[in-house]
Amino acid sequence: MKKLSFTHIQSRFDHYIFHAFDASLPGLPIYRILFALIMLVMTRSQHYSWMAPFPDTFFAPPIGLTMFFQGFPPGIVFYAFDFLVLFANICLLIGYRTRTASIAFALLMILGNAWIFSFGKINHTILTILVPLVLSASGWGDRLSIDARRRQGPPPERSSWPLALLALLVGLGMLSAAIAKVATGWLDFQTQAVQGHLVSSYFGEGRQMLLADFLLAIPSPLLWELFDIGTVLFEGLFIFAVFSRYSMRVFCAMACLFHASIFFIMGIGFWANLFAYAAFFDSSWLLRVPPIRAFAQFASSWAGRVRGVHIAGVSALVFCFYTFIGNPVHETLFFIFGEVGGPMSTFLVSLAAILGTGFLGRSVLQMMSSPAFRFGNKSRDAATSHQHHS
Repeated sequence: MKKLSFTHIQSRFDHYIFHAFDASLPGLPIYRILFALIMLVMTRSQHYSWMAPFPDTFFAPPIGLTMFFQGFPPGIVFYAFDFLVLFANICLLIGYRTRTASIAFALLMILGNAWIFSFGKINHTILTILVPLVLSASGWGDRLSIDARRRQGPPPERSSWPLALLALLVGLGMLSAAIAKVATGWLDFQTQAVQGHLVSSYFGEGRQMLLADFLLAIPSPLLWELFDIGTVLFEGLFIFAVFSRYSMRVFCAMACLFHASIFFIMGIGFWANLFAYAAFFDSSWLLRVPPIRAFAQFASSWAGRVRGVHIAGVSALVFCFYTFIGNPVHETLFFIFGEVGGPMSTFLVSLAAILGTGFLGRSVLQMMSSPAFRFGNKSRDAATSHQHHS
């Protein structure tokens, strides 16, 4: 039996950190564009400036950055946050000073969200902040960007260690959710937490989702307890998936189905998590789609002429449009459906579930066609044939 030396362990550890996610690097520039574009679409009108008219009586900060203040800052500060976040978002989208834009976007979101949380409610959107902050060091702006057009010399070497770090952070986030569930009684056989949350969302909050009626008709406490145990196990075991790119992708694909089921049962859409999961899949195949490839070539032809003042001007126009008219996507959805959050969340979780199902299905087919699987089938066939002749 081969002994594991310290050098061997260190070599395996170094390979995991610096090379395990190398296969995802070619798709990071496409992922950067998709991330920034979706964030631009998801950003609501007056993302932070809606707080400007509120008096300090609403100020109830949790432990964090805003606990050192006595009240809200002047309203102009929140309007400045709106503009600067949009500016950083657009810079990230087109790849202008990408690393600086990534870090600025994340830090501005941290500061702005801290004031939103000062109303007493904390939203679970931390992964939308961690993604650009961590991937700022990955080189996701070295292609399909203004930086690439203006660069002289060969592109810098890209690093996959930020993806390894992001995988660890996602795993720790899921683990913290599992620990919180265990601490609040999800594994208590006398109560069924999933059923309780469903009843609360259905009758208390009016979230009468697609699968809610079907599940509410299930009377079996044992089945509901299995839902509780399965949820805790899935979130808790996620941390072990981070040590392999393939297992991480499998768990992320399963998580897409997990979040889709939660949405269609309780109306809770964790769209921020879906963004983080997508980072571990190679998105470079999108450049093989003719319309996307043609648009990328067209954009590349004028990207070298863009200057910072042009981006600031476009950002100012977008800021004015979002502030005084509204996010055009949101306004269109509201005109058609009468709401915004429901249709957007439905589209995102449905798309993620379809892609996750496709990946899992392809993985099963590849496993079935592998030599080891075929050898196992031949062995069973030979054994069966031998027993038949006997």
